[in-house]
Amino acid sequence: MTAYRIVQEGLTNAAKHADARHVEIDLRIEALEASPRLKIVVSDDGVGGGSFDNGGSGLIGIRERVSASGGWLTIVSAKTGTRIAATIPLQGWEKDKGG
Repeated sequence: MTAYRIVQEGLTNAAKHADARHVEIDLRIEALEASPRLKIVVSDDGVGGGSFDNGGSGLIGIRERVSASGGWLTIVSAKTGTRIAATIPLQGWEKDKGG
């Protein structure tokens, strides 16, 4: 659910606030033996540069979800676009060991 909300919020911000023409979503599972994790990046080419310290409830919500999952979140906004990047540990996930 956390991953879904991050992507949803990134798309919503690009469409409603940034007037973006291009949005890129990158989802990766890093299957490290000790600690598998999901990496999510949503970036756009819209008009950024705003402050997220007092951002809307969507950004606050994803920040809280990522923190509660033991992950970390970075939001960078500039005049050339916005980038939301999260890393979430995948507790209980087993990488396929079959052949």
